[in-house]
Amino acid sequence: MFYTSAPVQYKPTQTVSHGSPPSLKHGASQFMEQNPVTDPLAERLAAPTFDAESYVRELSRNCDGDLDLQSHMKRIQAVSEETSVALKKNVYKNYTQFIETSKEISYLEAEMYQLSHQLTEERLLLHSFHDLSLKDDVNSDRDTKQDLEKNNLASLLEMVEGCSQVTEVPGRYIVHQGSVMHLNSETLEPQQLMRAFLLNDSLMLTSILRRRLHNIQAKKVEMPKPLRARKPRRTATKTEEDMDPKSRGPIRYRFVALFELDNLAVVNIKETDEQKSLFKVLMFPDNYVFQAESAEKKAEWLQIIDSTKQVHKYMQDAQKRTEAEESKGLKKTQDLLSVDWLKDVPENLDVYVAQRDFEAAVELVQRTTEYLSNFQPSQAVRDIRNRVESRVKNVCQQLVTELQGASGTAGKSNPGAVRRVVVMLVKLGRSAKACELFLKNCSRVIDHHLRQLKIEGNTVLYISKLSSTFFYGVIESAEEFKKAFTDNNDSASAFVVWSLEELSGFVQRFSSQVFGGGNSLTIVAECVHTACHYCDKLRDVGLELMFQLRSQMLEDLTLSLQDSREQLEEQLRHRANAEDWACLNFTKKADALTQLIFDMEAFGIDDFKNLVFDGCKVDIAHTTVEFCRCAHTFIQDGMKVYLPALHDIFISCLCNLFDCQIVHIKSVLDEDAYLQHHDFIRKNAAFIMETFLPIMEEKLEDAFGRGVDQLIDLHGELDDLLQGEGPLASSGEVEAQEEEEEVV
Repeated sequence: MFYTSAPVQYKPTQTVSHGSPPSLKHGASQFMEQNPVTDPLAERLAAPTFDAESYVRELSRNCDGDLDLQSHMKRIQAVSEETSVALKKNVYKNYTQFIETSKEISYLEAEMYQLSHQLTEERLLLHSFHDLSLKDDVNSDRDTKQDLEKNNLASLLEMVEGCSQVTEVPGRYIVHQGSVMHLNSETLEPQQLMRAFLLNDSLMLTSILRRRLHNIQAKKVEMPKPLRARKPRRTATKTEEDMDPKSRGPIRYRFVALFELDNLAVVNIKETDEQKSLFKVLMFPDNYVFQAESAEKKAEWLQIIDSTKQVHKYMQDAQKRTEAEESKGLKKTQDLLSVDWLKDVPENLDVYVAQRDFEAAVELVQRTTEYLSNFQPSQAVRDIRNRVESRVKNVCQQLVTELQGASGTAGKSNPGAVRRVVVMLVKLGRSAKACELFLKNCSRVIDHHLRQLKIEGNTVLYISKLSSTFFYGVIESAEEFKKAFTDNNDSASAFVVWSLEELSGFVQRFSSQVFGGGNSLTIVAECVHTACHYCDKLRDVGLELMFQLRSQMLEDLTLSLQDSREQLEEQLRHRANAEDWACLNFTKKADALTQLIFDMEAFGIDDFKNLVFDGCKVDIAHTTVEFCRCAHTFIQDGMKVYLPALHDIFISCLCNLFDCQIVHIKSVLDEDAYLQHHDFIRKNAAFIMETFLPIMEEKLEDAFGRGVDQLIDLHGELDDLLQGEGPLASSGEVEAQEEEEEVV
């Protein structure tokens, strides 16, 4: 319930011939065919069936440490650089064709923009015809139409200066627009060039700004009679007219007049040799004469204005019918809202709250909400909703107080009472508030139980109680959460976030007792193992917090491993200094000998009995036995707290222990006082390196699933000790030999 990338391949561009659009989909395999690479790694990366995730898993399984990963990363970087160089050469080789292709793309983009503009106009025209023909479906596609209206009005504000009052009318949009020449109604002489915008309910006339008109005259653009349609330019941003490069923003026109379609009539003027493409707009008491760019444009204007007037008239009639129906429905709604029980809802809610009968209050609110949902929005419905909503807020406040009381004193909570209040808040639509209060109550209960625990001298026992109390508390909270929010899964994420916050508080308590008290690695490992054991039980309720728990302990575990290694090295150093390199003698200590044999067999040394002679002596030194015990204990404790992120630290500390013992043995062999014990000392070294170390390597290999190279390298460090027959060179002779090698 509560459960909480692939590498990007660079795809080289395919060269295209002049005059054809570029292909944008190319595979890496085609590029490798044109630029063959002999490196098998490059061939594998460029293969069509290459899977990055499986490749990374295989690489992580085969590599031994970060050195192999770094070397492999350098190989991948080298292949990437070679591919990049080959790609640059290919691009430079086809540079001319790339330039030609980019030009074709720009031309295609401009043509697509013009086509999109034409399709938009056609869609608006078809939409108008659709509204005219379908008289029984007035409200179809209302959302789409509103979006088109907003876009049209936004473009109108960007082009026309002083038309803000035009765009304030809701439901208004542009049907058609174009350039016309305004003529004198008596002499038919040209007055000025205008831009006409036909809206769905009116006709707006605009004049060209002077700075734009000046640019037109500077370019010697004349307006002949009749006007000629300009050839569209091959550009993606300018369609019919040029923009003024010196103007700020896209505003090109100034508002002149707005005529309502209800009071407007359009009359066609018969064409003569001198008077072509003329039509008259009658607007009592004035009339206007305009000249279109061509006869086709004139016919288009007349046809679109006439159809728009028809659509506008039809929409007005439909609106009147709708208002009449709504007035009838409103009267019917008022009759239905006049029922007795609905009038008494606010007063009844107040009575239920006073009597602490919250179940009845919630039931009445739900009944009222369901009853009002059957009516269309109206003022009467809104008034009743507002009156009920004010009472609902009061009910919620009382429920919050009830929930705080259900939590009890001294952290003693009543789960049934808490769940009852939470369910009622959810029914009232306050799921977020209910979830917040429920989780706060759970935090308060868990914190109270944790504070009741007494810090005893036994750290492991205290951590066991601390872990069981915390994690069982989270489990109980999860079960109660599922019961309270059965049909509301949206609150599950809030519970996961709360669990992580509570886990952080638990780790702080845990760290202050385990990592801050100078405990040994054995105690630390036992405490971590106990906490992980209880944390794993969260899986029964759908929570997985093991990774977060171990991640928050990572830094402290690293320091614990290093401190334990330093303490063990210091112990080995003191024991080596006090060692007399004699056989162990268990005279009158038969129990101690039996325990030693049992411990060594537990380590995996099955033939340790062969070292016993004379019934009570062992052919091994006390220092060697203690080293085996320390190393085995360190490995056992380290495996309890092991994390993949601690692998390098753990292996490094273990190798340091063996290195410390090797240094002690070498220092003893260099001293003349132990000359007669050299064979016995070498025998102890052989026991450590040939008997004990392989057994530890086998255990680590079984745990990690692979061998540990750092331990394998230790076998060669004592070869001279194991193979030598006489005493090794003294420390002074070794230093003299090193000085001679430096001189050479």
